Amino acid sequence: MIIPYINYEIILSSRFYFSVIQMIIYLIVAFPGTNKYIGSYVGLHDYDDVTSNDRYYLLLIHSFAMAILTYVSLLIYNLSARK
Repeated sequence: MIIPYINYEIILSSRFYFSVIQMIIYLIVAFPGTNKYIGSYVGLHDYDDVTSNDRYYLLLIHSFAMAILTYVSLLIYNLSARK
C-alpha cells in the first residue's frame, strides 16, 4: 500500500488483513442488536436478566457462531497460502 503524495510504501502482512476481517465479524456477532435478534428467534427472551440462565445459553450460541465463522473465514482466506 502506497501513501499518496509522499510516495511511502507500507507493507501489511496478510495476517493483519485477516485480523481486520475477524474484528469486523466479531463486531457483527457481538453487537447487542444481533444478540437481541438471535435471543428472540431462539426463544431466550430473558437474556438481559442477571438471574436468568438465558444469557449463558446465548453466550454459548455466540461462541459457537464465532468459532464457525472463524473456521469458514480461514477456509476462504487460506492464510497459509499467502505470505
